[in-house]
Amino acid sequence: MTESRRRHRQSLRWVALVGGAGTALACASYSPHQGARLTPMGKNEAAFAADALVLDRGLGPELFALPEFALSHGLSQDWDLGGRIYPFGVEVNARHRVLERSGYLASVMPLLAVSQVSATNPDTNFVEVTSGAVLLNGITLGPRLHLSMGLRSQLRLGLNAVSVREDFAAANWALLSGTSAALHWRVSEQSTLVPGVVVLFPYDFERDDWDFPLFQGGAAITW
Repeated sequence: MTESRRRHRQSLRWVALVGGAGTALACASYSPHQGARLTPMGKNEAAFAADALVLDRGLGPELFALPEFALSHGLSQDWDLGGRIYPFGVEVNARHRVLERSGYLASVMPLLAVSQVSATNPDTNFVEVTSGAVLLNGITLGPRLHLSMGLRSQLRLGLNAVSVREDFAAANWALLSGTSAALHWRVSEQSTLVPGVVVLFPYDFERDDWDFPLFQGGAAITW
């Protein structure tokens, strides 16, 4: 590769990076802010998050602003039901308490999400459907502070124009596995500040290879 072509390619990557950061383009969200603690039975809990998502769609790493709003409702002592909305996407999830000991809580969260993504050609995904589960481990650090560590695995189905109009076999399947960490700091009786980060490693079944990791991080406030 010549020096001019290399510089041109680097310039394109920087344009994509800055352009993605400046606009909240449609893309999937993998929020790291959920904790192992369930919403109390009969109560509602809302959250607003301001995140950034880093991914590679073929032009190098891109940065996207990603705000989201979440709401959950406590169904019982061991179950709650919730969901998230973000630019051109929605997720439905539930949490189930599986183990609780002194200072430790484990919950499992199944989820289903549908997202619209930017399309550039017939082979590019314009809709992604994601289904999977997150194992949330909560550790109490103090009276107003606890840590959540998550292990997640999600199957992602990417639908493009060819798979919808002609052949469903042209759809793209990938497995996303990774981990998350979030710190829950109760700043008042009604509000909790939750900075967090998630890292996912996509495995593309069609190419039989690993893609560039997904990074998402930011802060949420719950009330």
